[in-house]
Amino acid sequence: MLALHVSYIITLLPLLGTLFVASIDKNRTENVKLASLWTTSSTLILAILQLFIPNFSKIVIHEAVPNFINKLPMRYSTNVDDCSMMFVTLISLVCFLSVMWLWKRQIHNIKSFFISLLLFEAFAIGAFYSANIFMLFFCMEATLIPIYSMMLSWTGAKSNYVLLYISYSMLSALLILIAIIMIYIEAKSPNLFEIYKIGVKNVNIFWLLIIGIGIKMPIWPLCSWLPIVHTKSNVICSALLASIVLKFSTLILIRFIDPLFPEYTSRYREIFIIASIVSMSFAVISIMFQEDLKRIFSYFSIIHMNLYFMIFLSDVNRNQFIFSTLQHGLTAILMFFTSDVIENLFKTRSISIIKNSTTQSHKSKILLLFVSLALIGAPYTSGFIAETISFYSIIKLKGIIIPIITLSIIAALSAYTLFTYHSMFCKKKNLSQIAIQTDGLCDNYQMTSLVISYFCILLLGIFPALLL
Repeated sequence: MLALHVSYIITLLPLLGTLFVASIDKNRTENVKLASLWTTSSTLILAILQLFIPNFSKIVIHEAVPNFINKLPMRYSTNVDDCSMMFVTLISLVCFLSVMWLWKRQIHNIKSFFISLLLFEAFAIGAFYSANIFMLFFCMEATLIPIYSMMLSWTGAKSNYVLLYISYSMLSALLILIAIIMIYIEAKSPNLFEIYKIGVKNVNIFWLLIIGIGIKMPIWPLCSWLPIVHTKSNVICSALLASIVLKFSTLILIRFIDPLFPEYTSRYREIFIIASIVSMSFAVISIMFQEDLKRIFSYFSIIHMNLYFMIFLSDVNRNQFIFSTLQHGLTAILMFFTSDVIENLFKTRSISIIKNSTTQSHKSKILLLFVSLALIGAPYTSGFIAETISFYSIIKLKGIIIPIITLSIIAALSAYTLFTYHSMFCKKKNLSQIAIQTDGLCDNYQMTSLVISYFCILLLGIFPALLL
């Protein structure tokens, strides 16, 4: 019962915070930030405490609706398991760090931005906690509205990339909605655990979900939208997209594909593996020709998500798949926060310009070095554990071609990352080249966010058993 109440409080806190922020005068920006910080920090504390509640990871189902609407398929039910616990904690952490990152940042419409951020947190948490397929879908796709609002609130100007993001998101949502309706028609129940008992046999549902996941993950050739949106959007939207929105594909895999269609996953495993390898190869080749640091980081997201998708396709423990995608969320927020710092320092994200510039800020060199090590999965980072799990999973698959190709892709990516870092900060430069002067790399709030992010990456790298 305690676990049930805690899950409800965690879900409702961001909604209450939204109402409180909405009641504050828009000119009192400090109060808006303070209310958002208190809301996200309280949610994070409860999300961490839930990990220590005895038996909290046991499945809990509760129908929280009055009797007179019990016949509606949209009634809310709570599902508390390892997947929801881990990702709710990630969502709470990312939203808290986002508020910290923006503490001294000037935004076009700050009140609207923070309201949208808290709404996004509430919807994302609701999606991972929901045991009702319609509520799960509603919360998952409702995050599109606050993301859209945050994109517009940052500068107040509309851009084509927003339409691109909405178009791909709506296409994915349409396919998943059709699949969910078909599941409800066949199982005669909206509750996940009733559906698991009854089972679903329609193979068309499987393919609708897979294509929808392919857009959200994303998998080639459905991945072209992600680098464009990341490049054009603000740092917080990029962090939320990479750390949380892409993880909705993991949610669909865990909630629907794994329990309902294990035989189809096994039957078409080779097709999905080839698609993932093509996606990673496409991303690696694309990285070689990119100038924008943020765009490069977006391709890293494609590579990591497809690499960890191979863990799902193997027969290893599902917690290892959850761990890998969750650690990508931590790495992603560190990536995009770092790109924001580099852009503020050099006034550009172009690698060629940064290579021809010098800076007296040793902190920037150390920061990008830490990010580079996290990206390539250096020992004592969570990425090292995730990549070790990935290689173990791939080796279990039949044949030696797939492990060799995957290892080659990761080796080429690691070599390129270290070479790029060396050319940016370690290579000797002429005195005539541009010198960047700076009094400070970032403010104390942003530095705290970076330290917390990297601490979590090291913590899971040194003590992976905390989640595994």
